[in-house]
Amino acid sequence: MENEIKLTPAEILNRKFTKDVKGYNPDEVDEFLDCVMSDYMAFLSYVEKSKQYAASLLEKNKALEAELALGKSESGKATERIRQLEAENASWKERLSHIKPGDHVTEENMDLINKVNIYEEFLLSKGVPPESVIRAAKKQ
Repeated sequence: MENEIKLTPAEILNRKFTKDVKGYNPDEVDEFLDCVMSDYMAFLSYVEKSKQYAASLLEKNKALEAELALGKSESGKATERIRQLEAENASWKERLSHIKPGDHVTEENMDLINKVNIYEEFLLSKGVPPESVIRAAKKQ
Protein backbone atom coordinates (compact mmCIF):
# COMPACT_ATOMS: atom_id res chain seq x y z
CA MET A 1 0.00 0.00 0.00
CA GLU A 2 1.28 3.43 -0.89
CA ASN A 3 0.29 5.30 2.31
CA GLU A 4 1.21 2.50 4.68
CA ILE A 5 3.54 3.37 7.54
CA LYS A 6 6.58 1.14 7.28
CA LEU A 7 8.67 2.19 10.25
CA THR A 8 8.07 2.98 13.88
CA PRO A 9 10.07 5.57 15.79
CA ALA A 10 11.83 2.71 17.64
CA GLU A 11 12.85 1.07 14.35
CA ILE A 12 14.29 4.34 13.13
CA LEU A 13 16.11 4.89 16.43
CA ASN A 14 17.57 1.37 16.56
CA ARG A 15 18.64 1.19 12.93
CA LYS A 16 22.36 0.38 12.64
CA PHE A 17 24.40 1.35 9.62
CA THR A 18 27.43 -0.49 8.40
CA LYS A 19 30.59 1.46 8.74
CA ASP A 20 32.84 1.95 5.80
CA VAL A 21 36.05 3.84 5.40
CA LYS A 22 34.37 6.09 2.84
CA GLY A 23 30.98 5.98 4.54
CA TYR A 24 28.81 8.69 6.00
CA ASN A 25 29.60 10.50 9.19
CA PRO A 26 27.76 8.57 11.95
CA ASP A 27 27.01 11.76 13.88
CA GLU A 28 25.32 13.29 10.84
CA VAL A 29 23.33 10.08 10.26
CA ASP A 30 22.26 10.02 13.93
CA GLU A 31 21.25 13.69 13.80
CA PHE A 32 19.21 13.08 10.65
CA LEU A 33 17.55 10.01 12.10
CA ASP A 34 16.66 11.98 15.25
CA CYS A 35 14.94 14.50 13.02
CA VAL A 36 13.14 11.75 11.08
CA MET A 37 12.05 10.12 14.32
CA SER A 38 10.77 13.44 15.71
CA ASP A 39 8.79 14.12 12.54
CA TYR A 40 7.47 10.58 12.54
CA MET A 41 6.29 10.86 16.15
CA ALA A 42 4.56 14.14 15.29
CA PHE A 43 2.93 12.45 12.30
CA LEU A 44 1.70 9.51 14.41
CA SER A 45 0.32 11.94 16.97
CA TYR A 46 -1.48 13.82 14.20
CA VAL A 47 -2.93 10.59 12.81
CA GLU A 48 -4.20 9.54 16.26
CA LYS A 49 -5.74 12.96 16.91
CA SER A 50 -7.34 12.86 13.45
CA LYS A 51 -8.86 9.44 14.19
CA GLN A 52 -10.25 10.71 17.49
CA TYR A 53 -11.62 13.84 15.82
CA ALA A 54 -13.24 11.77 13.05
CA ALA A 55 -14.81 9.47 15.67
CA SER A 56 -16.18 12.48 17.57
CA LEU A 57 -17.61 13.91 14.34
CA LEU A 58 -19.29 10.58 13.59
CA GLU A 59 -20.84 10.57 17.07
CA LYS A 60 -22.04 14.16 16.66
CA ASN A 61 -23.43 13.28 13.24
CA LYS A 62 -25.28 10.29 14.69
CA ALA A 63 -26.75 12.49 17.45
CA LEU A 64 -27.80 15.14 14.94
CA GLU A 65 -29.40 12.51 12.69
CA ALA A 66 -31.39 11.23 15.67
CA GLU A 67 -32.39 14.78 16.55
CA LEU A 68 -33.43 15.40 12.94
CA ALA A 69 -35.51 12.22 12.88
CA LEU A 70 -37.22 13.27 16.10
CA GLY A 71 -37.83 16.74 14.65
CA LYS A 72 -39.35 15.25 11.51
CA SER A 73 -41.57 13.01 13.62
CA GLU A 74 -42.73 15.91 15.76
CA SER A 75 -43.21 18.05 12.65
CA GLY A 76 -45.46 15.35 11.20
CA LYS A 77 -47.45 15.24 14.44
CA ALA A 78 -47.75 19.02 14.45
CA THR A 79 -48.89 19.00 10.81
CA GLU A 80 -51.54 16.40 11.64
CA ARG A 81 -52.69 18.45 14.64
CA ILE A 82 -52.93 21.55 12.42
CA ARG A 83 -55.13 19.59 10.00
CA GLN A 84 -57.33 18.46 12.88
CA LEU A 85 -57.64 21.99 14.21
CA GLU A 86 -58.42 23.36 10.75
CA ALA A 87 -61.17 20.74 10.33
CA GLU A 88 -62.53 21.57 13.78
CA ASN A 89 -62.41 25.27 12.97
CA ALA A 90 -64.29 24.69 9.71
CA SER A 91 -66.90 22.67 11.62
CA TRP A 92 -67.35 25.47 14.15
CA LYS A 93 -67.58 28.06 11.37
CA GLU A 94 -70.32 26.00 9.75
CA ARG A 95 -72.19 25.56 13.02
CA LEU A 96 -71.93 29.21 13.93
CA SER A 97 -72.50 30.60 10.44
CA HIS A 98 -76.07 31.61 11.28
CA ILE A 99 -74.80 34.12 13.85
CA LYS A 100 -74.75 37.58 12.33
CA PRO A 101 -72.38 40.40 13.27
CA GLY A 102 -75.20 42.26 15.05
CA ASP A 103 -76.25 39.25 17.12
CA HIS A 104 -75.41 39.33 20.79
CA VAL A 105 -73.34 36.24 21.64
CA THR A 106 -73.14 35.47 25.33
CA GLU A 107 -71.34 32.91 27.39
CA GLU A 108 -74.72 31.29 28.07
CA ASN A 109 -75.27 30.88 24.32
CA MET A 110 -71.87 29.25 23.96
CA ASP A 111 -72.70 26.89 26.85
CA LEU A 112 -75.90 25.90 25.08
CA ILE A 113 -74.02 25.27 21.84
CA ASN A 114 -71.52 23.07 23.73
CA LYS A 115 -74.40 21.12 25.33
CA VAL A 116 -76.01 20.60 21.94
CA ASN A 117 -72.66 19.38 20.63
CA ILE A 118 -72.40 16.87 23.49
CA TYR A 119 -75.95 15.62 22.83
CA GLU A 120 -75.22 15.25 19.13
CA GLU A 121 -72.05 13.28 19.86
CA PHE A 122 -74.00 11.02 22.24
CA LEU A 123 -76.71 10.39 19.66
CA LEU A 124 -74.09 9.62 17.01
CA SER A 125 -72.33 7.20 19.36
CA LYS A 126 -75.67 5.34 19.71
CA GLY A 127 -76.12 5.26 15.93
CA VAL A 128 -78.91 7.86 15.86
CA PRO A 129 -78.44 10.76 13.43
CA PRO A 130 -79.22 14.04 15.26
CA GLU A 131 -81.22 15.25 12.23
CA SER A 132 -83.75 12.44 12.71
CA VAL A 133 -84.41 13.58 16.28
CA ILE A 134 -84.91 17.16 15.06
CA ARG A 135 -87.36 16.00 12.36
CA ALA A 136 -89.27 13.90 14.88
CA ALA A 137 -89.47 16.84 17.30
CA LYS A 138 -90.79 19.14 14.56
CA LYS A 139 -93.56 16.65 13.68
CA GLN A 140 -94.91 16.71 17.26
